[in-house]
Amino acid sequence: MKRPILFVFLMLVLPATVFAQVSASVVGTVTDQTGALIPGAEVTATNVNTGITTLRVSNETGSYSFPSLQAGSYTVSASLPGFQTQTFEITLSQNQQVRLNFTLEVAAVGQAVEVIADADALLATTSASIGDALPEFEVTSLPLAERDVFDLIETTAGAVGFSFGGQRSSAVNVTRDGMLVNDTRYLTSAGALTATYSSSDLVEEVQLVVGAVDAEMGRGSGQISLQTRSGTNQFHGALFYSNNNSALNANSWFNNLRGRPRDFLNRTQYGGRVGGPIISNRLFFFVLVDNQRYVAKQDVLATVLTEQARRGIFRYIDGAENGNALDSNPSVDLNGSVLNTAGLRQFDIFNVPGETNRTGPSTNPFMQQTLQAMPPANDW
Repeated sequence: MKRPILFVFLMLVLPATVFAQVSASVVGTVTDQTGALIPGAEVTATNVNTGITTLRVSNETGSYSFPSLQAGSYTVSASLPGFQTQTFEITLSQNQQVRLNFTLEVAAVGQAVEVIADADALLATTSASIGDALPEFEVTSLPLAERDVFDLIETTAGAVGFSFGGQRSSAVNVTRDGMLVNDTRYLTSAGALTATYSSSDLVEEVQLVVGAVDAEMGRGSGQISLQTRSGTNQFHGALFYSNNNSALNANSWFNNLRGRPRDFLNRTQYGGRVGGPIISNRLFFFVLVDNQRYVAKQDVLATVLTEQARRGIFRYIDGAENGNALDSNPSVDLNGSVLNTAGLRQFDIFNVPGETNRTGPSTNPFMQQTLQAMPPANDW
């Protein structure tokens, strides 16, 4: 009976330990004006959006700790009878370590001090990570041609494409709410390039670490951490529609070179999101519908036989390098006209002296169908 119990225990415990941490932490001390440590002070952290409140009491050394807070906007307050209540307003990012030290002043009941703090300036010195966090307003406001947040990666200093701090893309780890979203089959060779598409209406924050990755973040010398949206105590939603139509696009350089029209493209992305409370301060919902209709027509380059080659006649320029129309020393122009007729030679593979087994094209049905279906050459 012990083995099944152990198996169930491992199934429940292991998933919580194998993925990167996404929660933020807040630590600090509570002192009075003289610098004396204050034990027994109540420190509360309240999530502004969800109303969820977490309480801690400073210990005998005046220290407190919130080791696991969901990323978001918070008010953190310290109070003790006979002292002014002091409050910090901060915004926490994923994996962020913040130190808030409270200094309580003696005052009459009801007095309070409020401080609006910039969380970027409060990063604990215990973290050696170097990077940046793109908050919600940047994720939704910056232009994205395909509404994929991974197109924002290069907005961070130290990131060139998917190379972080000079490290190749295979060394970049990507997580979403702490879950690995790299393609694990190709993880060792492609890294961030295999990450799952993530809509800007799904993701609330993008955090990038280009070097000195903390141990809690898992594998990779570079990190991309995505935090998805969640419901709050208020109903919020949005609709989106975007269209990329070739009728409004410029033609490509190669199409212009060959005198061809634009490749047809009509990509439409549309949908909406909504989130809100089910039970205020306790239970929330979030729904995203993200649809895409992608229609494209493209020219495909393939090698085909010329009319002469189909009859077994192959041509070449004697004593010269035989190149196509775009080579530095072409033998033909774009229409297939020979540029050096004086050196033009040819041979017939079906008319070789002494050859009796190869006198014409194969009569095999597959070969005949292939030749019939092969389009004529139109670009040399």
